[in-house]
Order: sequence, then C-alpha cells, then structure tokens
Amino acid sequence: MSVATGLLAPALAVTPTATATTAPGPGSTADMSTSAAAGYADCPKNKICFWPDFNARGTRCTYENTNHKNTQAKCFWMADKMAKSIYNRTGHRVHYYLDKNFKKRLGSTTSGDSGNLSGRYTIGSLCRHNIGACPN
Repeated sequence: MSVATGLLAPALAVTPTATATTAPGPGSTADMSTSAAAGYADCPKNKICFWPDFNARGTRCTYENTNHKNTQAKCFWMADKMAKSIYNRTGHRVHYYLDKNFKKRLGSTTSGDSGNLSGRYTIGSLCRHNIGACPN
C-alpha cells in the first residue's frame, strides 16, 4: 500500500492499469513514455515517474536524479497539467514542491510506493529526503 505525507498529504491508492499514451510536445527534453501500454510497471528502476492521469495513464515523465529545481522545464505537460499518479523507484523518500527551487512543499512519497495523488496541483520541483540541497 502506498503512503504519502506532507502539507496536503496526497492520498495514494494503488490500481495499476495500462492505457495508451500521448506523444511528447515539440522541443521536449524529458524522458517520456510513448508506448501503447504505459503503466506503473514501465517506470524504470532508480527513477521517479509521474503521469498526468490517474492509474499511471498518459505521457510518463521520468526523473533520473531526485533533485530537480524545475521539473516543468524537463517535462512539457507539468507546466499546465496536474500530476495525478506517481511511482517512486529511487530507493529514497522524495519530496515534491508546488514551485520551482523547492518552495511550498506539497508532500512526499517513500521509496517503492506508487499510486494516485489526491491533490490538485502541478509539481514545480523535486528533492531527495535528507539532502542538504533542499528543505525537508
């Protein structure tokens, strides 16, 4: 079962399903899935993945490093769509923030957890728990 904590404490419910994905936008530099059967299982080991739809549906944005000051620059849909599903395969708790540069912490997801986010927000930055680069 998935667990998240934080200011808005996004609730996670695990219901893995597969569906078609959309193609990335022009000029995108993010590692994004465009397979016809994307889902939680498609999130690579040692990465954290987000999807714009519940149950790991839509174009997956994958972050290799868990310290990103501006997630929206790497993933074309994060600037105007809410992240609705997550899978943390990094081996560490990862905090997510509303704004870039680790401002306005929204919550966090522990290693190995996946599911649907209940909050209604875009994610501006990510940070690994207990690392000096960002507030916990």
